[in-house]
Formats: sequence, C-alpha cells, structure tokens
Amino acid sequence: MRFLFSVMVFLGLSWQGLFSDIVYVSDSAGSTVSVIETTSNTLITTIPVGSSPRSISFTPDGRFAYVANNGDDTVSVIDASINTVIATVPVGADPIGIGVNPNGNFVYVLNSTGDTISVISTATNTVVDTFLIGDAPGRVGYLPDGSRAYVGTLNDSMFVVIDAIANSVITKVPVGSDPTGVAVTPDGRFAYVVNASDGTYDVLDTATNTLLPGSPFGAFGNGNGGIAITPDGQFAYITGVNDVNVFTVATNTIFASIFVGESFELMEIAFTNDGSLAYVADSHGTVVTIDVVTNTVINTLDIGGSPFGVGVQPATFGLRGVAKKNSFLTETNIFNELTWTAPILITAQSYRVFRDGVLIATVPATQFSFKDNNLKRKQTHNYVVIADGLSGASAAAFVTVRTKS
Repeated sequence: MRFLFSVMVFLGLSWQGLFSDIVYVSDSAGSTVSVIETTSNTLITTIPVGSSPRSISFTPDGRFAYVANNGDDTVSVIDASINTVIATVPVGADPIGIGVNPNGNFVYVLNSTGDTISVISTATNTVVDTFLIGDAPGRVGYLPDGSRAYVGTLNDSMFVVIDAIANSVITKVPVGSDPTGVAVTPDGRFAYVVNASDGTYDVLDTATNTLLPGSPFGAFGNGNGGIAITPDGQFAYITGVNDVNVFTVATNTIFASIFVGESFELMEIAFTNDGSLAYVADSHGTVVTIDVVTNTVINTLDIGGSPFGVGVQPATFGLRGVAKKNSFLTETNIFNELTWTAPILITAQSYRVFRDGVLIATVPATQFSFKDNNLKRKQTHNYVVIADGLSGASAAAFVTVRTKS
C-alpha cells in the first residue's frame, strides 16, 4: 500500500480520486484509530494513539486529524498523509468531544470531568487557552465562519453558545436531558443538539439564540447522541441504540428510520464528502455503512474493539505534475508543469504554489496550471498547491515530480 501511494503521488494522481474517501474510527476500549477506505470498505491500517480515544476531527485541508484520548487526558495529532501521530498534547480531565474550527487554526477539546474547554493552536500543537463551559461538556459544532461554537453540557442540560474568537460563553439555553451530539446546518442557520436520555433533539436559531417553536423534536427512543447533517443540509441523521433516525431539516419531522440490528450499539456518525454514504461506529466492534439514497445498510465491517468516534478526511482537490523540457537551438528549458482541478468543498479565491516549502507563485482562481521553469536536471521537488477561500478556509493538494534528464 505504501509503495502504491508513492507511485500515485509521483504520477500526480489523487488518492481520493482512486480510492474515494478515507474514514477514521476510534476504538474507545483500546488505543488505536482504524483507517477505512470507502470504495472497497476495507481496513487499511490502524494508528496507535492515546488511551481510550473518543471523538475525531480533521483540519479543513485534510492534512491532520485530532483525537481526544479520554483515558490519559491527551490529544493525539495525526499526520493523515502518513497515518502517524506527530504530537501528543496534554489537556484537561477526561476529554471526549473535539472539533477543529472551520478556519483550521484552533481546536476545541471538551474535558468532560474538568468542565472546561482546552484550546489547541494547530500552528504549535500546544494549549493556548482554557475556559469554563459547564457541567460535563459533550460535543461541539461551529458556524461555517468559525465565529461561534455550540456545546451541549450533559449534567446541567444546557446548550452553550460560545464566542469562538474570544473563547467565552455568550449564553446558555436550557434543553433536554443529557445533551450530547451537536451539529450545525451547512448554512449556519440552525444548531442541533441531541438529548440522549430523552430520545429527542432541540434546534437553536443561531440568529436569535432561541429554540425553534416545537422544540424538542423527535421522540425516537434513547441512544448515545450521534448526529450528522447531510452536506446539502436537507436531513439530520441521529443514532439510536440500534437504529438511525432520519429527520427532514425543513420541517423537523421523521423521514426514515433505519434499523441496523438488535446486537448493535451505535455511537457517532459521519458522511462521506459527497454525502452519498454515512459511516456509523458500533461499540460492539463494527462500522456500519448506510446508503443515503436508499437509507439502507449496505455494509458492516468488523474492526474489533469498541468503535466510538468517526471522522471523514475532507476532500482536497486533484493535482497532477509532469516533468517536461523544451529545446531551442542550444538552449534547453527544464520545467515541471502543474495542473489541478477546482476544490469541491470551498470556492477558491486564489491559489498559492509552493516548491519544497517555498512560495513560488500566487495565481488567480481562474487559473488551473503553473509552469515551474528553469530547473536543474534530475532533481526531485515536492509541490503543494493551496486553494484559498473565503473566511480563511483552504484546501491543499500535494505532488512530487522529478525533473527530466
């Protein structure tokens, strides 16, 4: 697998273009994260992390994953390009929930016993702030611009609204019992919180910080509070103990109920980048795949342990690099030509091109190629193209090219 990946990179091929999405699943009974490839639904590898890992969150560019380790009060930072932990960050007591903000510069770690949030800088992988949040914080969600965060606190049944720039609490809204899972609609209008013990969910209007009339919704039975909203914003998928309930966002009414099986206990859930599949962690040792079009279970993968958190690596974009040379009389220009496709998840405003860690060009959003001229023969260069979007959002693609002889 490592050799194949190296060949793909050399040829400028996209890992996701050939192998679809990559899914990380934590084992809360052990100390590993399983890596699953979605086209074949196979286990690629396992990554040693801290003790009793729980929730997982990727940076927006897909380069790094942050894992909350409940058993040893740390966060593992994984370089997703090599599936290896590159840093371990001490945080507060019993972390469970974790979330990288949409701008990719800070991570919120929810310390369930310490009643605090540890703030990690992704630039340094160190804790730069800690603040009180409420009794037993569970999960976190963000507005698309990263200005606000939303956290359910289990023991005092509050939905907490946070100024994610100042790292301070704005307000607390009473909700149902044991609010755990949190999700924000892609347009940022609504924040959902699942009340695990009630088998209901509350919906907050983010413009007014008030609950929608009719809240709580659901009445689908208790569960572990996993929730994810489809990328198109139309449906909310909420895990019960052994089923997944699908609600229409526009009306907050039940659309479908997907029975998984009596022997299952479902935890967190996440969608692939195109929204066609949902991956659900089952604490009895499997990962369940749901076809979102038909709302049926299409695969169950046995990975052992006690799966808990699910994270899908964000799509970057396709990048190809080709070594070329032009000869004219006695002059020869050795150059590498880069071509790329527009990123899926953001609207690019411009592209930055790096060679071996050095910025060599910035090009407009309408340009999808770059020629790196006047290079030396038989030299290997590593290129990174970063698509810069609005509000600090970005996506990155990587390729390695060896120049012509």
